[in-house]
Amino acid sequence: MTEKDKLLPKTLKNKLIGNIKIQFIEQFNFDNCPEDYEELKKEAKLLAGMTQYSLLLMAQRLQSIKHFELYKKDGYLNFSQFVENEMPVNKIIAANYINLLECFSYQVLAKEENIEYSKLIPMVPVFKKAPITELEREQLKRDVFEKAKNESFREMTAYAKELKIKYGIEKK
Repeated sequence: MTEKDKLLPKTLKNKLIGNIKIQFIEQFNFDNCPEDYEELKKEAKLLAGMTQYSLLLMAQRLQSIKHFELYKKDGYLNFSQFVENEMPVNKIIAANYINLLECFSYQVLAKEENIEYSKLIPMVPVFKKAPITELEREQLKRDVFEKAKNESFREMTAYAKELKIKYGIEKK
């Protein structure tokens, strides 16, 4: 057990998780959808933000399972089989969010609250393959985060394509 795991004893943590899940479902369910526009918008934003953060947390945990080959404990030959059979999420989504963590780190992503993390996915190949210095990479990250705050997924995809061409990753 690591220091991080010692925040709560395992039995108490499991009980807390169960209680949170029950309370969450009691509050946010299909039979309890608000009718007021402002409340609908507020809850939709809350749920979207929680979903994004949850995807990063999932990716962090999956990254550890992959890195330490823990999927072998369940008899899987590779990580892909594990995700396909054990996770209630598409393999591509899992891979995309793991790649985001590898490119940007969870510390950096968690600080950026006003970004849809999915907008950064098209940038992953740029950060993995671009022949640039670490200083250029850090500046590009700042630029990408600023763009992602204001631009659509489509615009970010077009920007990623421009960068791939610029850095010789892709041809025109």
